[in-house]
Amino acid sequence: MGWRFRKSKKLGPLRLNFSKRGVGVSTGFKGFRIGQSPDGRRYMSIGIPGTGISYMHYFKKKKQPPSPPIPLPNPQTPAPSPRLPYPAPIPFPTTPPSNTATARLVLKRDGIPTGDIFHLGERALIGRNDSVTGAVDVDLSSLPEADYISRHHAQIWRDPSANWFIQDLGSRNGTFVRAAPVTQSQGLNDGDEIVFGEVSFEFHIG
Repeated sequence: MGWRFRKSKKLGPLRLNFSKRGVGVSTGFKGFRIGQSPDGRRYMSIGIPGTGISYMHYFKKKKQPPSPPIPLPNPQTPAPSPRLPYPAPIPFPTTPPSNTATARLVLKRDGIPTGDIFHLGERALIGRNDSVTGAVDVDLSSLPEADYISRHHAQIWRDPSANWFIQDLGSRNGTFVRAAPVTQSQGLNDGDEIVFGEVSFEFHIG
């Protein structure tokens, strides 16, 4: 820091400053320059244009914080001996619980359940046996109202969560649950009344 004589040469927007220590570079305007000395220090120069006299102020470099000391192992503490892993426990064989819930259709006459029962599997096709379309799971061809039953009238099935559903298969006389027409697959509850064409049933689970 102080007043001193320096030689310089302009090169575009930069100015090369020559000294005994080497060549530095600076930029700015007349009377004020900022730059870097040959040893890498940043500075600010305030001078009198045309005289080569300038006042230099060097900025202090930021000190890097010291690195934390590396902890040395305590020679008095013995390293823990490796522990043999215990064998993993053998799980008992488990069998997933099988859902054995079944369902049935109870024929109704004049609104009263009869003794005619049709048992349902996990998926049951309701209709009439036919030599062309094949057999169905619940054959209603022996009922007096068979003329109102399509060969593939409807289907009832149970999903993996044990919920029961019914769907009409485009029958001629329709399928009804609780007096409402079935237009798409819908859920069934225990005790629901189901009508295929003109035949009434009561649906039961278990």
